[in-house]
Amino acid sequence: MLLELDSVVLHGPVVTLPPTSSNQRSNVRRRPLARQRVTIVKGIHCTDGLQTLADLAGVLDDLVWEQALESALRKELTTIEDLEHVANAPGTARIRRVLASRPAGAPPTESLLETLTVQLARHVPGLGEPTRQLVVESRHGRFVARVDLAWPELGLFIELDGEHHKGQPVYDASRETAVVAATAWLCGRFTWTEVTRHRRHTIRRLAELAEQAHRRPLPVD
Repeated sequence: MLLELDSVVLHGPVVTLPPTSSNQRSNVRRRPLARQRVTIVKGIHCTDGLQTLADLAGVLDDLVWEQALESALRKELTTIEDLEHVANAPGTARIRRVLASRPAGAPPTESLLETLTVQLARHVPGLGEPTRQLVVESRHGRFVARVDLAWPELGLFIELDGEHHKGQPVYDASRETAVVAATAWLCGRFTWTEVTRHRRHTIRRLAELAEQAHRRPLPVD
């Protein structure tokens, strides 16, 4: 919670003490903890990003741990390379499994909404992992926009609406028009409510978009 990782819920503090500490206490973990794995957040000593993710891998499921992972990468609290070297932790198998599903070299998602949409897209057969934060340029090499998620091989991109910013829909619609004009790709737009509360409907919509994209010939430069 102190590191503000996505989807992590606090059920009470868990305190680490040296293995030699005495007395039985609830919510206490006795183990050796390297000094470099400790940081200070808001005046409180806590485990750093790498250690926290390693610990969470032992208690969270794959989906929630991936959500926490993407936020930790976004905040630069740890790296994929460091996580790949985690060993002998209760959640090591989960770490390996989630990292294996992540495209090599992919940047972190830019929000929890984006992570949730990536996870939903995996339920669409044959769709594959999207390209994250794809930069779109005009035929003359001029920057047009950076889209949230895209499948360039299909000519499909997704724009996400967090429903938080006044005037954002107008800006997003203008950007969507510019991307479509530059690429002739299909666009799907999804809101926070659709992704979080209407998952099945959103998966069906995304599947329909993918099917339509498969039927359309890709534009020729």
